[in-house]
Amino acid sequence: MQDDEGTPKTIKILSISKRAFIFVGLFSFIINMLLLVSPIFMLQLYDRVLTSGSADTLIVLTGLAVFLIAILGSLEMVRSRIMVRLGVDIDKQLHVPVFMSVINRSLRADKSKSTQAIRDLDSIRQFFSGAGLFAFFDAPWTPFYLLIIFIMHPLLGSIALVAAIIIFITALIAEISSRAPTLDASEFSARANSFAETSLRNASVIKAMGMTNQIGEKWRSNHAKMISAQTKAANRMAILMGWSKAFRIMVQILILAAGGWLAINQEITPGIIIAASIISGRALAPVEQAISSWRSFVAARAARKRLAQALKLAQTSDANITLPQPKGVVKVERLVGAPAGVQKPILKGINFELEAGEILSIIGNSASGKTTLMQFLAGIWPPFSGNISIDGAETCNLHTNDRAKFIGYLPQDVELFDGNVKENIARFTDFTDQDVVKAAQAANCHELILALPQGYETQIGASGGHLSGGQRQRIALARAVFGKPALILLDEPNASLDTKGEAALALAIQNLKAENISVILVSHSVNLLKLSDKLLLLENGEMRKFGPTEAVIADMHQAAQTRLQGGDA
Repeated sequence: MQDDEGTPKTIKILSISKRAFIFVGLFSFIINMLLLVSPIFMLQLYDRVLTSGSADTLIVLTGLAVFLIAILGSLEMVRSRIMVRLGVDIDKQLHVPVFMSVINRSLRADKSKSTQAIRDLDSIRQFFSGAGLFAFFDAPWTPFYLLIIFIMHPLLGSIALVAAIIIFITALIAEISSRAPTLDASEFSARANSFAETSLRNASVIKAMGMTNQIGEKWRSNHAKMISAQTKAANRMAILMGWSKAFRIMVQILILAAGGWLAINQEITPGIIIAASIISGRALAPVEQAISSWRSFVAARAARKRLAQALKLAQTSDANITLPQPKGVVKVERLVGAPAGVQKPILKGINFELEAGEILSIIGNSASGKTTLMQFLAGIWPPFSGNISIDGAETCNLHTNDRAKFIGYLPQDVELFDGNVKENIARFTDFTDQDVVKAAQAANCHELILALPQGYETQIGASGGHLSGGQRQRIALARAVFGKPALILLDEPNASLDTKGEAALALAIQNLKAENISVILVSHSVNLLKLSDKLLLLENGEMRKFGPTEAVIADMHQAAQTRLQGGDA
């Protein structure tokens, strides 16, 4: 998603958070100044208290140091809470657009990465909420600490400066060496998670067809690639972290040694030795911490880049004006199109018109384009060329709120969502029980629902797993007619129904027609075809016949007889 100037929303959100960064920067300034309390206290202890033997001075210095360190701890706590809150605020601002991008990416046939955006948002939130980010606020203070050490003595400052340069070079090496394996690990992780999600959705098929071992081996292969890349990155970072930690301790020892040599030559006091050692450790600590946090920083940076791309897919048609309740006049003109990710057109020049309250049946052989046409009618994808409209409004540009008024859709592969029956029928919108019951009665499944263990309160379970295929299909029909849309699209609505269920479906379609609701259905059932006013025959994505149902059927019979007679001849 982008703002009016075309700026990715991730960047816009971060710019809105500038105030939080300013406060964190201010607190970091005070914290880093207060971090000098310990070395200054040591300096005063060795050079003033021990030489003067003044207990009163010791008490005053100790009390003041404790008070200032307590303030430092409070500021650290506030700084951390600000960053945690910032992470939460970013999540609040982005979680809905990210979820929309997941839906839209799935519709664009990019299901392998569809849920990656959600994990990327989690990575960004965790990075902002973690302690690793503070290293980047504290690192700019390294030159200030080095300057203080130079003031104490140029030799000590030189040692600390050379050490800082070496550790900085180590950080660059960490960035270069870990970038590729970290990105590879992220990519392999996305593949493994996607494969696992697909496997869980098809667990019954895997079990029934004896594919458990093969699927497990495939997942193991994907998971092993992820672990290998993560291990490679972790090993490189472990080497660099171990080296940097040991090197920082060596530097402090060198500063102590150099300080001792200088003290022997009466160039500095013993207090300066201790103070310089503490300050040098503080000067190098942010750089070392940045190395240890580099992997999370690289991951968050990659996540932000992917998220910016994903949010471009979060755009909806909600900028369009909302429209009044339509009558249900459907017009398809020169429709050419294919599902997302398919370059070659599946539908080729479809033209037909349906008046309000009419019923259209679509028939054709397998892979003739029937389901694809229904998805275009539902406005799931924009056409390559041509247009589809309801009462003059193009279906692919409908406002989200208008879709409920315009279209009810029962897909070929019925999916219900985790929740109870009435929530699924009401499409998880604000609803009244009366509206839900009306929809169930219009779909002729009210009695079926009452026979469930808890009636309308019955929990569906993940993907409707607690219901039979026929029950899911009839409840999904009630969902399609909820709110009394102007157009109902039914793709193989009798696929999972028995004779009784098909009779109930036929009665429901008749009730919809009586309400002057337009219905388009894909079915080869003779009982359902008899209900239709018009019939459309598709072959290889092209219209072969269209017109009144009886006339088209008669024409098809005549053509079949002609072919048979030609064969006999």
